[in-house]
Amino acid sequence: MVGPISSANTGAMLQNGLALLQQGRLEEAWQALNEVVAADPNSAMAWQLMALILLQVGQTQDGIDLLRRSIALNPRDASAHSNLGNALRDAGQYDEALEACERALKLNPSFVDAQLNRANALLDLGRPVEALAGYDRALKRQPGNVKLHNNRGNALRALNRNGEAAAAFDLAVAAQPGVAEIHANRGFARLASGDYLGGFEQFEWRWKHERMQAYLQSRNFDRPFWRGEEPLAGKTLLLHSEQGFGDILQFCRYGALAAEAGATVVIEVEEPLVALMRSLPGISQVIELGQSLPPFDLHCPLMSLPFAFRTTLETIPLNVPYLFADPQRVKVWSGRLGPKTNPRVGLVWSSGVRPDQPELKAINGRRNIPLSMLAAFKGLPVEFHSLQKGQPAEGDLDALDQPSWDGPPIVNMAADIGDFSDTAALIENLDLLVTVDTSTAHLSGALGKPTWIMNRFDACWRWSPMGPDSVWYPSVRQFRQPHIGDWSSVLAEVRAALAERFA
Repeated sequence: MVGPISSANTGAMLQNGLALLQQGRLEEAWQALNEVVAADPNSAMAWQLMALILLQVGQTQDGIDLLRRSIALNPRDASAHSNLGNALRDAGQYDEALEACERALKLNPSFVDAQLNRANALLDLGRPVEALAGYDRALKRQPGNVKLHNNRGNALRALNRNGEAAAAFDLAVAAQPGVAEIHANRGFARLASGDYLGGFEQFEWRWKHERMQAYLQSRNFDRPFWRGEEPLAGKTLLLHSEQGFGDILQFCRYGALAAEAGATVVIEVEEPLVALMRSLPGISQVIELGQSLPPFDLHCPLMSLPFAFRTTLETIPLNVPYLFADPQRVKVWSGRLGPKTNPRVGLVWSSGVRPDQPELKAINGRRNIPLSMLAAFKGLPVEFHSLQKGQPAEGDLDALDQPSWDGPPIVNMAADIGDFSDTAALIENLDLLVTVDTSTAHLSGALGKPTWIMNRFDACWRWSPMGPDSVWYPSVRQFRQPHIGDWSSVLAEVRAALAERFA
């Protein structure tokens, strides 16, 4: 009969589990730590290390649960509270993350990891000034900390201090040159500063990130990735989408440049975009994602095309409009709308939420406007039509009690919008689109229709922080928050502009 495992043995097993975890041997580490908690269920550190394994493999909620169990066993472990804060950030629970990090710092005020995680939570909460101060305090203790320099750059970007942000990313790259995320962040800062050559070059580092490498591997392309070096004449070039609808709508314009260079251009997109993409000049064939691909010689993701064509601010292809609504669908929508009695303005106030991507909760939250705030448009001589698709915003409008609503009547068009070709046809029947930063803004801009974007303070680089216009879409006008989170000023400015335009 084997006797109980001694505390000395469990200590050795715990150290073994930690070593395996640090080596990235997660399955072996899990097994070792499982043996520890089987022998000693009160081992707070073992539960904490097991939580870190779960977090690494994407089981965020299970990791949070184990961290809470570890803290219940040892409430004075600052590292457990700090790790909990980091995990809660991954789950999009930013207020709770901040509280956990502050508990860690009460236990150990000089704990740099907790200072980093607290500043990260502040940044998620839209408090970049406080976050920047937190990074600066931590850098006094660890001036060579790569994560601090990188996240400090993110805070500076959120404050539209893009030149300083690029310098912070430069320091991070110098300290650790091979980290794809840092190079991509440096690319965003340079793009926002107008350095398109340098920015798009740095953005190509995203292909060294595990998630992006997994995308390419999943596609199993047996032809070369075209990055601009090889002549296109006589070649078939496959363009495919790696990211969101807005990115496709913005960068599909490069298909015409590839065709002018002598390529036969095939574009692959998701089903909602297929019909619309058939209107794109220079495209020989549109393939729905998931269908068999024709033979091709080269491939290029759509967001790599600006790099492949060595785009600068001066050479952005401005062949706008480059997407076109189907004339038959335009007629159908004209019939649905009926006789026109007032100017027609489309509304989109939310980019939606992505439950499968909680890491995007912070940025989506900053660019969305609560439906209730559209009451600011009450009394204007305008007919408002909602183009809003997706939850929860579409559901909010469905639930709106219009008779008691203290705002303008809003006609809900969502039920009749089937795909982007439908949206394009509806936009052609409108006088103006007023929208937040979402794919509909890109669609309207690509159609060359008057488009007003209600934009957050730290707007995406593609909307050009230099002024109210857009370098990508001549018909776009921006209304930017003067301060972080200040939608009231934006809505007041848009209301005044609508009153002037449609007086």
